[in-house]
Order: sequence, then structure tokens, then C-alpha cells
Amino acid sequence: MSGPLLADVVSFVDFTSLYKNPNNRYFIELLDKAMQASQERYGTYKLQPLQIHITQSRQLKELNKGTIDVFWSVATERRESQVLAVNFPLIKGAYGIRLLVVNMLDKDRFESVDSLAALRLIPILVGRDWPDAELLMLHGFNLDTSIEDRLKYQSLSVRGNKLYPRGLFEAMNELDEQSFSNLTILQRHVICYPQVVKYFVAKHNRRLSDRLLYGLKRLKESGEFDRFFAAFPAHKNVLEHLVLRDSMLHRLSNPYLPASVDIDVVQEEQNQLLQLMGQ
Repeated sequence: MSGPLLADVVSFVDFTSLYKNPNNRYFIELLDKAMQASQERYGTYKLQPLQIHITQSRQLKELNKGTIDVFWSVATERRESQVLAVNFPLIKGAYGIRLLVVNMLDKDRFESVDSLAALRLIPILVGRDWPDAELLMLHGFNLDTSIEDRLKYQSLSVRGNKLYPRGLFEAMNELDEQSFSNLTILQRHVICYPQVVKYFVAKHNRRLSDRLLYGLKRLKESGEFDRFFAAFPAHKNVLEHLVLRDSMLHRLSNPYLPASVDIDVVQEEQNQLLQLMGQ
């Protein structure tokens, strides 16, 4: 007679406190909900957060080494060839709606920019290993990858003269958490491209991939996924208070999307979010 099954232990990097990113909690809480929703089929589980400074590219390597079990990030064909993607979009294309954080001293000057061509000339802060860096470079933006992610707000506060693109639900909530009162959102310009965020696991960890997909689908079918998405405080704060009625929306193509992504569905979800803010 076999003994009881051991709980699935799922380790991940938690950036919430390290980078003062409250939206990171969304992916952790959703992970917990997906694991809960799959307990009947897959058994008990334990989440194990790790608070360490680590780049996205390093996390991908650590997945296949077994140091961590799950990682969430923007999906690209390249990433899906390196690790195993859980084929379920997690945040309705919101990371492809990019708000631009700027120094207050630059706000009026940048607000007067009247075209995408002119916007491209302004240095834009991105992470060296961000998937978006390759996309923005393709579209002719002037990239600055010299600043560590955890120091980008500080650098922008001290030096200015740059744009810092953040996801729809990141910019406002991160600024609320930061102590830099001289930073603001440039509401004149919004960059938008089809983009999805997925959970990733090691190539050999098919069980965890199947478990997460099963749990996420159950949440979607019950309506719990959409309820949680709308009620999550960082999302609710943005959707209720951010107005983009007078913003110029700069739409970009994204040739790096995985073939598994339905672009029409992503763009429809993005349009629904933008409409809620007056676009």
C-alpha cells in the first residue's frame, strides 16, 4: 500500500518588496488560486517565495536547473523555445499597454511632442534582457539599457530627460509606492502593442505545466479569473482613476509573439481596457 502523496512545492522569485512593485502580487495570488483550483486532481501544494535580485534571463536558466519552479513574464517565441510555457494569458494584454513615466521637469517638453517619430528620439529606459527592448529597438526607439531595473526610478528622478515605459497596471501603483515625488506619468502618449504574460516552468516539468493550465482554465470557466482580475487592488486603482481620453495612442506591431497567441483576442482585450479609461 502506497503512502500519501507529498505536497507539490512551488518556488518562485517574489519581487514585490525588492522592486516596490505591488502588481507583482497579482501573479502570486493568481498562482495560488490556480494551485487551489487543481487540488482535487493534483493534490496539496506549498508556495515557496524567494526574495533575491535576479534578472529575467537568469530566471529562465534557473528554471531548467530546478532552482526555481515557476516564472512569469512576457511571452516570446525565443522564450517558449527555452522553457515550457503554460498557454494561458494572465493579464489581458495589459503589459503591452505602456505608460511613460517621466521627470516632472521634462513633462511639458515631452507633452509637446506631436508624433511617434519625435517620441522615438527621446532616450527610453529599458532592461537589457526585457523582451520589450528588442521590440522597441525594432521600431526605432532610442534605448538606454545602462541602468539596473531596481535603480531606474532613482536614475530618472536624479537625471531626467528620459522615458520609462511601464505596463498599464505598473506605472501608477509603482509611483504610489516610490518616494520620488518629482516623477509622473506622461498622459499625452501611450504606446500599445499586442503582448501576453504567461507562467513558465522547466522543460521537464510537464506535471506543473499541466496542473497550472488545468487550474487556470477552471478559474476562467467559473468566472473567478475575471472577477479576480477586476477586483485586484492595483488593477482597480488604475481602471477607476486613470483617464486616457486625450492621449495619443501609438500602436506598434509585435513580430515576436509566439504562434500560440491569438493576436485578435489580445487586441480586443487591450481595447476593452483602454475604453474603460476613455480611449
